[in-house]
Amino acid sequence: MALLAGVGSGAYDSVAEAGRAASQVVDELAPEPAATRRYEGYYQLYRNLYRQLKDSFDEAQKLVEAERSA
Repeated sequence: MALLAGVGSGAYDSVAEAGRAASQVVDELAPEPAATRRYEGYYQLYRNLYRQLKDSFDEAQKLVEAERSA
């Protein structure tokens, strides 16, 4: 929100500029092949679960929004 306020107030010309000003790369990590292989199964499970539950997530959001507006 603060970055958007900075753009809205004219402190930054764009959200991209505000983001660049607020962040910096301090270290880079290379992927570890063994960890990548180990977590691939979990990632596929996550993707499958998300596909199966996406409609339920949408319905849950509608229920929350309806409750807030009641």
